[in-house]
Amino acid sequence: MATLAARAVPKHVAFTQRTLEALKPQPTGFLEYYDTKTAGLALRVLPTGKKTFYFNYRVPNERRSARWKLGRFPSLTVDQARAMVEKAQVQLREGVDPNPK
Repeated sequence: MATLAARAVPKHVAFTQRTLEALKPQPTGFLEYYDTKTAGLALRVLPTGKKTFYFNYRVPNERRSARWKLGRFPSLTVDQARAMVEKAQVQLREGVDPNPK
């Protein structure tokens, strides 16, 4: 489980390939960064250096938040992750949960 200090300050970054490649892990806990261009798109950096894209959203017609694991960076590019989130946002506007589970 991540330490409270690691979760305390979310960071907002303009996601680019170069910017995400330059992100360094911390020795304990994880860091989470949010894209300034695409709402809900996040990147989690684990202490091992693994970087994973997530989409954070509200489930339609429910009072809860959800997190959808999109894939690992750099196998999944910034543009691919943004495209997935944009499609998911369309589904959310239609009242459909975009997570295929």
